[in-house]
Amino acid sequence: MENVYKEEELIPIVAELAEKYTGKSSTSITYEKAHQLMEAVLYCIHECETADENRLKGQKENAKQLYDAGYAIILEKANQLRSMYNDLINFFQSYGNICLSDTIVKGIPEFFKWYDARYAPQETILTLDYPILSDISMLSGIDAVWEYLRCIYLEQMFLGCLPFTYVWQALNDYSEEHEQLIENICYMVLAKMSEKLLQELDEKENLTRQNLEEQIKLLIKGLAEKTGDEREDVTEYLNRSADDIAIRLMQYEQR
Repeated sequence: MENVYKEEELIPIVAELAEKYTGKSSTSITYEKAHQLMEAVLYCIHECETADENRLKGQKENAKQLYDAGYAIILEKANQLRSMYNDLINFFQSYGNICLSDTIVKGIPEFFKWYDARYAPQETILTLDYPILSDISMLSGIDAVWEYLRCIYLEQMFLGCLPFTYVWQALNDYSEEHEQLIENICYMVLAKMSEKLLQELDEKENLTRQNLEEQIKLLIKGLAEKTGDEREDVTEYLNRSADDIAIRLMQYEQR
């Protein structure tokens, strides 16, 4: 459980941050800026409190120590995020999807350019328009972009195990305007795969949504095996689409 710190513990940290921001003239900042700096302090403390307990052993005596440790974690995470991105971009394929391409190729570099770990670590900066299969609405700042990029990485690993022409055809079968859609391309590919799976199933008249969802998850598990060490993460991530795909296919089947 996270600690709740009294205002008198936080104000000195904010004041020190304000002095750094203004160059020793902390009295010149606006109320809005002071509020932003308080949010920055709280974000760093939260980052520390949610980190590995063993790593932070002996560093939880007061709010200042938590803030300093959290700020260090954010800097490290930003460096790791850049490494993840550099790795991802080497095998990234948008498959023609404009929203995905714009978000990853154009958007993420802007995040690295403008992200301010010291004075505004809580700011996500990007709108992250391309939809992923995970809900990250409760996250912000480096945490939001980290989880977002991790999900994109898993998607690209999965799609990269399939022939490019197969993915393209599946997307085209889903919609001839797939390049313009603001939809998840893994979802589109899996939807078409599942549609074919449904067509090949025997005794469809006794099929339930739960049964179809399990069949889709088995399909995902088999495909994810091709991603090697990341197969469990890929499976867990893609399984989030199984229920919705099953519902859509059952509704279509019952027409």
